[in-house]
Formats: sequence, C-alpha cells, structure tokens
Amino acid sequence: QPYTSSLEGLVPRQGDLQDPAYFDFISFAQYAALSEAMAQGKLAFQELVGAEGAEVNMLRPPDVPEDNALLPAEHSKRVGDVLFQWAAERYDIAPERTVEGIESATKQVLETFRIQNYCGATDVSIKSNADGTLSVDCSVVAPATLWSQQVLTRYKTHNDFEAKATEALFRASGAVVESKRTRCTGLAINHNYRIRLPRAV
Repeated sequence: QPYTSSLEGLVPRQGDLQDPAYFDFISFAQYAALSEAMAQGKLAFQELVGAEGAEVNMLRPPDVPEDNALLPAEHSKRVGDVLFQWAAERYDIAPERTVEGIESATKQVLETFRIQNYCGATDVSIKSNADGTLSVDCSVVAPATLWSQQVLTRYKTHNDFEAKATEALFRASGAVVESKRTRCTGLAINHNYRIRLPRAV
C-alpha cells in the first residue's frame, strides 16, 4: 500500500483518455502499430464484417496511394484536414494569404489545442526571409503527447496533432511548406516551418 500510494499520479489510469499519461501511451501504441501496418499494406485484402465475422474481399480505395511509402504522409494530411476543419468551424478560423493573417490564424489553430487542455501553452512567431519565404515557429508546452512524439521520431508515422492541424491551415491558405524541423526542448515541442505564400493576384 505505501508503494502504490507513492506512485499516485504517476501511473496511467488505464482506459481513461482524459489522463494525459494514458493518452500519451495509447497514442504511441496506435501510431507505432499504424507505422508497421502501413509498411505492409496490401492493395487487395480480406476484411471481417458483421457479427459472424464474414470475410469480404476488399480493394484499396482509388483515392489512397498505391505506394505504401506514401501512406504516412497521406494519413497525416487527412488527420490534419479533419482537425483544422473542426477548429475552423468551432472557432471561426479562416485561411489567410498575408503574413499577418497567417500568423494570426496559426495562433488561433494552436490555441484550440490549449483550450481543449491538450497542452499548457502555445507560442507562434513568424519572420520574412530574403528569398521570399516565411519562417513560422510554432511551440506547444507540455502537450499530452510529449513523450510519444519523441519516441515516434524513429517511426514513419507521427502523432504531432498540432503540427498536422497547422499544416492543414497552410494548405487551405495556398501556402507551400518547403521544409519542417521539429525539436523538443524541456517540456516544449517546437515545429519550425519554412513556407511560401501564394503570389498576390
């Protein structure tokens, strides 16, 4: 009893997605499994359906890449689009095509994660580069996926949900992401982007 009492707050509450420690672990497990499954993906396969587990022949949908190497990026894009669409509708966030607009919208997107208690704080800074690109620096402090994001750097799929939503905003704004660099500093996850906005008409 004294031993278990000393661990209170440190041991994940199994099955409780509101417990950050459990969410961090189960998110890692899901994305590690996804990475392995995508590498071995089949174009034709059998799927069990119904209460009796009947086998049905299935084909990979035509809107999903046939090359397994492209699946992680496609997955990341689709997850990001769903997250951004939800945030945009709930908090009235619109795509932007100016430096000031992109900075404001990016801050709004990341703030939705703080409001939902996914992280403790967010920060966004932006600067213009000589080559016409923008450097966008995004940080989330103490995200619920702090541990798993670091471990998943060894995998093809990543659970950087805040980055996925941010990149969806960039796409919706017509911006091209030329590079992305992610690092962990203490309790913060930082994503640094170099993006190019569409030319003004």
